[in-house]
Amino acid sequence: MWEFVFAQELRVDPETAALPVLCISSPAGSKKQQEHMAQLMFESQKVCGFYFMQQCVLSLFASGRTRGLVVEVGHGSSHAIPIFEGYALPHAALHYNAGGMDISHRLHMLLSKRGVSFHSFPLYTIDGIKEATCSVANVINQQGQNQQDEANKPFELPDGTVLQVDRQTQTIPAEVLFKPQELGDEHPMCPDKGLHECVAASIAMCDKDLQSDLLNAVVLAGGTTMLPGFSRRFRDELQSVLQRSGGSSTVNVIPDPVVRERGYNSQRKIAAWVGGSMFASLHTFRDIHITKQEWEEYHEAILDRKCF
Repeated sequence: MWEFVFAQELRVDPETAALPVLCISSPAGSKKQQEHMAQLMFESQKVCGFYFMQQCVLSLFASGRTRGLVVEVGHGSSHAIPIFEGYALPHAALHYNAGGMDISHRLHMLLSKRGVSFHSFPLYTIDGIKEATCSVANVINQQGQNQQDEANKPFELPDGTVLQVDRQTQTIPAEVLFKPQELGDEHPMCPDKGLHECVAASIAMCDKDLQSDLLNAVVLAGGTTMLPGFSRRFRDELQSVLQRSGGSSTVNVIPDPVVRERGYNSQRKIAAWVGGSMFASLHTFRDIHITKQEWEEYHEAILDRKCF
């Protein structure tokens, strides 16, 4: 696969290009996976240099900051990771076992109950409906419906049929991130708290002198956070949790749900890649990456010394 990426997509020879490679590591990735990746790059692809950088740190860099708390909503899971001066704080990093896939699954269930069949459509059809019609409700009543009466949203299915998605179906799926009980008993390792409560717990695990810095830069990352209304709802839910616990209720969520930041608001779907491209262009990267000579001398042990 890497030979195809280098030759066909990037159109470079990694051995002669003399360009170090930056690899984005996932919070769920293991040390063994990192060691295998480094070995593959140095010994198979013959790169001149290599470095791992955590996904959350790069997402924070993309927002123009080096300290803050990154909330990454991925496909299968989410993470709340506090970062100080470019370094993640693993003791306060928390995992939330739900993500964009669970919103898609909930949407699929709701539409199936309406008699909509997806057997003859590509798997990505549900994701397309989610991205085109779903949003996060701001004010929820006891029935889980938005109090505002808004029109249905049409979506054209691959066979040309136009599906009308009602307001309830638009907003209920995303509730799984704030109300984990909506995931159902069949969900493996169902969280006992909402994503916003997970973030509040992560902040509470950090030094009190750092908490104000984290609250001043709660950075949202991942495609799911681009659902309309997500930033506002998340901010309101987090502020409510903090108020109940007697802590600060002032939270700066990025992107701001009211005053949009130019650039990052549209980039957070690929925030880690944007941050990685910024970091790899700095002279700092050339100073800290693992060289081929270091790999040949220390092998896997060099990862512990240079990649945090």
